[in-house]
Amino acid sequence: MGPMSAPVASTQRRTLGLIFLTVFMDIVGFSIIIPLFPHLLDHYIRTEGSAGTLIGSLNSAAEWMGGDTVFKKTVLFGGLLSTLYSLLQFVFSPIWGALSDRLGRRRILTITLAGNALSYLLWIFAAQFWVVVLTRLVSGMMAGNIAVASAAAADITDEKDRTKGMAVVGIAIGIVLLPDLSRRLKAKDASGARAAYSRAAEISLALTLPAAVALCVIPLPLVSVLFERGATTAADSAAMAKAVAIYGLGLPAFILQKLLQPLFFAREDTRTPFRYAIVSMIVNAALAVGLMPIFGWLAPAIATSAAGWAMVGLLALGARRFGREAQFDTRFRSRFWRILAASVAMGVVLYLCQALAEPSFRIAGWRYLALTGLILAGIASYAGFAQALGAFKLSEFRATLRRSSE
Repeated sequence: MGPMSAPVASTQRRTLGLIFLTVFMDIVGFSIIIPLFPHLLDHYIRTEGSAGTLIGSLNSAAEWMGGDTVFKKTVLFGGLLSTLYSLLQFVFSPIWGALSDRLGRRRILTITLAGNALSYLLWIFAAQFWVVVLTRLVSGMMAGNIAVASAAAADITDEKDRTKGMAVVGIAIGIVLLPDLSRRLKAKDASGARAAYSRAAEISLALTLPAAVALCVIPLPLVSVLFERGATTAADSAAMAKAVAIYGLGLPAFILQKLLQPLFFAREDTRTPFRYAIVSMIVNAALAVGLMPIFGWLAPAIATSAAGWAMVGLLALGARRFGREAQFDTRFRSRFWRILAASVAMGVVLYLCQALAEPSFRIAGWRYLALTGLILAGIASYAGFAQALGAFKLSEFRATLRRSSE
């Protein structure tokens, strides 16, 4: 195929720009409320926390569950809103996909972007807490357009340039496995599909496992430096750090879900993952309520991480019927243990560095520098251990990025 004409290339660039903006808005939309939520919650509890209002009822329920501080209430309410956001994103993904088949990718992307913008506009003028909740629900619905963004990238690129188009989506959401798997399965390239699946898992876990270890080992410095000021006390930071560590245990599960789901989607099976998601949601709700008398306000965090691993288990068991194409190859099985060992070794370094730098975290002028140094120590030690153990090679990451940009 010859080079594209200037008008076609210009149209392609504009469409890829819209795709990138869509995915960027989805990622920002999920996380933008996290640093603001403690202050928002404190404001709404003080201004409309009386009985008979949504925030008043939720506040009473949180205090009954043991959430007697703003940070503990933040964990409870934040976990609830994040779960609803992710659930709506999952439910609306096939809906937006079906509508895009009928109305066109660009029109649906434009509609969902406009809906996201409208939710942010409503948030600016949210005088009541229920309006904040409504904006998060609307944003979650609009965020279901990730699948449309991937389909649009595939539609406007030929096979030679598809990796480049998918890289636009990958910049914001990591490794885009589905298009590559679909292409290889249609070509009956079973060994290629298995290799693509295993390489995606390698890179994902090489980035995720050290992050999970760090969240479990140094949650207190992360929370105290970023959030401990004003009405937020050291006791609040200690409480929040426990929740961060628990969510850290679930982080690999959330990434593994993104790796396992394309095994079904590439075979045009969207019903099975949806059924598993419903089971996972039930597990989440049951554990959150059942563990509340034992663990109090930490129960939602435990339930979310446990439900994430339950979803991984269901997907893994369901994928066994796909045979060798859904199994990790020998190289992955060898490197996984090396990645895990490098991550654990990094965790030991972080623990020791945290102990040495502990006095600096209590000095206002030094705490940010201390946290920066701690993070850099973790990055450097993990890279060193990974290279020494043969967990991965930095040249492989650079080669992957070059293939994505060519």
